[in-house]
Amino acid sequence: MASSVTLNQYFKFCPVCAKEDKLQYGELYWHRVHQIPGVLICPKHHVPLYDSQVPVRGYNKHEYKAAGEENCVKPDIVINYSDDVFEKLNRLAEDV
Repeated sequence: MASSVTLNQYFKFCPVCAKEDKLQYGELYWHRVHQIPGVLICPKHHVPLYDSQVPVRGYNKHEYKAAGEENCVKPDIVINYSDDVFEKLNRLAEDV
């Protein structure tokens, strides 16, 4: 049976996690929970996730592209969900 959940086209990141990672570890890294299809909210900070500039499926499947400040740039577009949708997405992310 076909799934209605679409796969991520780009690695996702939380801007708050990115700032914390930079302060604590000196670099950014991909959080596994952010990459799960259907997870659109960071379960730790309760903020929307954003697409990075790194495609999940690139030309070379053996090439690793690290998370970095140059490819994890928060766009000027603000993601807003209704309160009801946000609560459901938040519960889904926490359950994952």
